Amino acid sequence: SGHLIGLGLSLQSFAPTYLYTKLDDMKLTMLSEATANARDRAERLVAGSGAKLGTVRSASQGVFQITPAFSTEVSGYGQNDTSSINKVIKAVVTVEYAIEG
Repeated sequence: SGHLIGLGLSLQSFAPTYLYTKLDDMKLTMLSEATANARDRAERLVAGSGAKLGTVRSASQGVFQITPAFSTEVSGYGQNDTSSINKVIKAVVTVEYAIEG
């Protein structure tokens, strides 16, 4: 680059960006797993109370969070990190259940 500057050319360099392009391929699987995880957590919450989980009253898909590995960042609008090649992808779902007994 020193030779190019000597020729009068101006150079600028930027950090690389790392995009994850296969999210659409994973979305349905991730939503299914997140919903199963929500049910497991709800069952554990009511387990000690003598009640049991009833039917689903509502369910909604939240945002997908694509963050650098080991990050604790979250956003209500979702994250799409491009600064790190190592990423973690999280699917957010909200499920409301009836409680019986």
